[in-house]
Amino acid sequence: MTRLTLTSIVLATMFSLGMAESACEKNVKVTSQGDLDALKSCATFKGIITMDTVPAGQLRLEGVEQLIGDIIMSGNVDLVSFSAPNLQKVDGQIKIINHTILNKLEFPLLTETNGFHVAVVPALEKINFPAGLTTHPESFAGF
Repeated sequence: MTRLTLTSIVLATMFSLGMAESACEKNVKVTSQGDLDALKSCATFKGIITMDTVPAGQLRLEGVEQLIGDIIMSGNVDLVSFSAPNLQKVDGQIKIINHTILNKLEFPLLTETNGFHVAVVPALEKINFPAGLTTHPESFAGF
């Protein structure tokens, strides 16, 4: 039988908490849905999430309620839809650029962002913010 001392239990707990924290505080270069799935346990995420030429038709950012950083999506030629069903606040920018077949963006709980920029997204007909997005009017670009 293995005996654990109080010191080893405390050290193991501190190590695991530190690992969880660092998983929620970093810049992420998304190469597949799995990279976004790795963020599910982060209610608050600090860093820049970049999705650049990801070979996927749908991407979903689940679990993250607050982002302290940016979402940058660029040149995902296969992307048809993106959703962030839990995202409420972005203390940074959301930039969606060069997505020729993207026709669905879902941010159902988003109420606050510092900027929202959309450019060269010809298939996107409308974006809804059912929770009532509030931001500075000059923070919206590309509409």
